[in-house]
Formats: sequence, structure tokens, C-alpha cells
Amino acid sequence: MKSPEPPRPEIQVLRSRWMQSIRHTRSQSEDRTTLNTIVATPNFYVPTYCPQRWQTAVFPILCKRLKRYRSKIAISSPITDPNLVSAESVLGDLEFGGKVESPLFRLHLRRKIVSYNFSPWAVRQAFNSAALKRRGAVLALRRQPSWLYRVATFLMWAAVSIFVCLFGITFIDVLHPKLTQQSIKLLFLCLNACVALMSISYTLGPQWKRGQEVLEKLIGA
Repeated sequence: MKSPEPPRPEIQVLRSRWMQSIRHTRSQSEDRTTLNTIVATPNFYVPTYCPQRWQTAVFPILCKRLKRYRSKIAISSPITDPNLVSAESVLGDLEFGGKVESPLFRLHLRRKIVSYNFSPWAVRQAFNSAALKRRGAVLALRRQPSWLYRVATFLMWAAVSIFVCLFGITFIDVLHPKLTQQSIKLLFLCLNACVALMSISYTLGPQWKRGQEVLEKLIGA
């Protein structure tokens, strides 16, 4: 995988200003909310956002579109610049999975993301989790029953353990073939069942719980 490209000179200038703002804020004990709001504005947030490797691998088209629009953005670009507006919208799809339609609400969310220092992975997982309840353009929090988390987590680790054991049997059989063709088919069927169970139990267990914790701070109850 290619290593990330070095930031453009304009981006380096923006990051330098950001670090100066942080040092100034700390030295003056100013209100951090104002600084977080400035950082979350499209003029700063969009040009300085750095997609992580997993985002580039999983969402290559979105990352290419974002790169294309950002290459046309200058430091002095107004907030109404078409390239900046398009880049901000694409970045919203990359961050929130296209589930936040309002630019103003995206600004609100990014201000909290900066404030709580949430990672792109945590944010994306939260907006893909069962904790998010969407009715049209309205987003709400769906709380997870405590018993469901315990049951789903137990099933997830049970499926992981069974999968490891079955995979070990498969590996041993590759080295020393003893299983019949019917047994091998049954083994692979069980492996697929374990993968499905791991996916479902993770979605209903840890992912929902973590998504609820993140969304409680981003969108509230």
C-alpha cells in the first residue's frame, strides 16, 4: 500500500496555524469551545482532514473524489466555494456514511468530534451501529438493553473460539489429510456459520454499546 502523500504547502500552513492556536489557547486559558468551532469549520476541517489507511482501502472512490476537490481549494477560498462545498459533502459521506444530510449538523458533529477527540473509526462505527435510529433526516439514539450486550458478547467470543478450533483442524488436515470430502464440506459450512455468528453478535453487542457511548456525546439522548 502506498504511503500517504506529503501535505501540500497550504495544508502545512494551516496545521502550523492550528498548533499556534492551541499553544495560545493553553497559555491564555481561553474558552476551548471557540477554538473547536473554528477548527470544525469547512475552511479548516476539510483541507486538513487526513483519511486513514483503512478509509482509503475501504472507500477508495470517496477518497479520490475528496482529493480531487481539495486540490482545487485554496487557503483564501470562501465557504461558498463550489469545490469546498463538494469536498465537505464527500467528507460527510466518508465520516458519517451519508446519514447526516445537513451541513450545519455536520458542523455541529465535527465540533464535538474535535472536542472529544474521537477517531474516524469510532465515528464511522457509531453511525453504522444499531445505536443510531434514523427517521428521515432526524437522527436519534437507540439504547441497547444490558442483557443483549452480555448475551451477544458471550456468543461472539464463543464463535471466535469455535472458529479458531475449526480452523486449526482444517490446517492440520491440509498437512496430514484424514478427513473425507463430506467432512471437509461440513467443516467449511461450520466455519461460515461461525463467521456469520461473529458478525451478528458483534453488531448487536460491542459495536452497539460503543456506538451508543459515542452517539450519546455527539447527538445526545
